[in-house]
Amino acid sequence: MVRFFHEWDWKGAEKEFAIALAGKPNYATGHQWYWAYLEAMGRREEALVEILHAKRLDPLSPINSLDVAVHYSLRRDHDRAI
Repeated sequence: MVRFFHEWDWKGAEKEFAIALAGKPNYATGHQWYWAYLEAMGRREEALVEILHAKRLDPLSPINSLDVAVHYSLRRDHDRAI
């Protein structure tokens, strides 16, 4: 997250996300953060896969539910967002 949000090191951030998720593949928050990165990079389809995976791992997480809605809202798919 430091490389992504603070250093704007896009390639470095992606490498760090890959390492983190390989080490803890069932860490829902890691997938949620990777979703944010992919959204920012314009990689929408990959982002959707990540946030839905995060939601499956932690279905009661309010932030994961919100981010699924944000994802669809950004695509103007308001019915799905709701």
